[in-house]
Amino acid sequence: MIMKKAIIIGSGIGGSSIGALLCSIGYKVELFEKNSLLGGRYSTYTKVDDDGREYKMDVGCHLVGNCEKGSIGKVFNEIGLPNAIKWSYASHPRPIFYYINQFIKFPQEIHKIGLNNRDFKSAFKLFDKLKSITDEEIRELEENQVTLSDFLKDYTKNEKIFSLMSFINGMYFVISPDKASASEWIRCQNEIQRNKSSGYPIGGTGIIANTLCKYIEDNGGTVHKETEVSKIIIDNQTAKGVELKNGEQIFSDLIISNAGVINTVNNLIEHSVLDNKYIARINKYEYSLATVQVKVALDKKITDQKMIMFLGEEFDLDSVEERYENMLDEQIPDFHPVLFCPIVSNIDPSVAPEGTQLIYAGGGCPMPNDGFSNKNHKDGWEKACINSLERIFPDIRDHILWIETTTPEDIMNFVDEAGCVIGISQAADQMGANRPDFQVPNISNLYLCCADTGTTGIGGELAANSALNLFDIIKNDI
Repeated sequence: MIMKKAIIIGSGIGGSSIGALLCSIGYKVELFEKNSLLGGRYSTYTKVDDDGREYKMDVGCHLVGNCEKGSIGKVFNEIGLPNAIKWSYASHPRPIFYYINQFIKFPQEIHKIGLNNRDFKSAFKLFDKLKSITDEEIRELEENQVTLSDFLKDYTKNEKIFSLMSFINGMYFVISPDKASASEWIRCQNEIQRNKSSGYPIGGTGIIANTLCKYIEDNGGTVHKETEVSKIIIDNQTAKGVELKNGEQIFSDLIISNAGVINTVNNLIEHSVLDNKYIARINKYEYSLATVQVKVALDKKITDQKMIMFLGEEFDLDSVEERYENMLDEQIPDFHPVLFCPIVSNIDPSVAPEGTQLIYAGGGCPMPNDGFSNKNHKDGWEKACINSLERIFPDIRDHILWIETTTPEDIMNFVDEAGCVIGISQAADQMGANRPDFQVPNISNLYLCCADTGTTGIGGELAANSALNLFDIIKNDI
């Protein structure tokens, strides 16, 4: 084929993946990233402490659902680099719940939460259904827009079981179970159970995009950091190139935006070339929720666990709903009731100096009306998370070297999208045929590639899924 050029806007997992994939079939790729770091929410940076010691810190709070067996691994297989990323599984020990005052292995120790015989049987009826459910049944759930809450109610009325499943859902999709897609939850849950390969890339999550972008450069492409695209140039309903913030115009055969669907439509494309119904439809999509992430460095190793799922109070759906509403009303709790806690230095010892330990704790957190410029908000949420960690590790405060807290506002300043964790959420009415399309109607040579256009997957794997699907479309159009 005659070499074609593709411009990629953004270096998140979707952008860096599609860029590398196109390079692998001969495209000349030019990628523009507005930040100094590559990888979007998967970016990694270096923090140096007062003693000059280095820590590799992720912008987000991540565990990769399927490592090399998932969609990210498939991207590297496709470009001929199956072993480019070294993975460390979150196993031996496997992820574990901390419920009130005890550790619980899930599902084998589910009896510890105090189920009676009937509820115990209903729990395993649910687990058996997840193992035996057919693709046709999953498609039917998707087409009927069944929520996770409604699906679970057919199998159990027990609030404790319901809340455990809801926690797993929140960890995957950062959205409430009464909105989450049951079909997507089942797909992701079964993939994780089948592969048993949840883990972390050695060197931090940023190693993924950095490796993909190096592949782009090694294959004749160009990667620009700290270079912001201000608009997509469209002439006669055809995407022709991009204009940078400094006014420079660069032209290309294909334009692919990894900047998020809503952001691309509202801020990078002139609305005069778009159909008003399309603009309205895009702006009706809802994002996933936001989180606060507290990253804690310790002067010694205080646990051998690799990932802890913290549930700090008795399960009562009414009180949980009330607590969530209070959080939305900016009432900061004394302790965060639900935390996702990867002990990253136990999964990958290279991220922290020898003799120290690095723990992340992430949990739901709304964006205050006055943002986090009000220091009380950030301090309050940080304190709530540390109070929760103290329930797991009573002496943790005695060993803290430093704390770094990432708020929804920090994420918003870095990747936009209202500071949310995923992008357009995997809600029941936003999956399947209702997911945003890769192409913008009536605009040729323009594609959207990000988690928003992914059809299945958790976080970065949803974005990689999008890249693989778009790659197939472009190959078929050649």
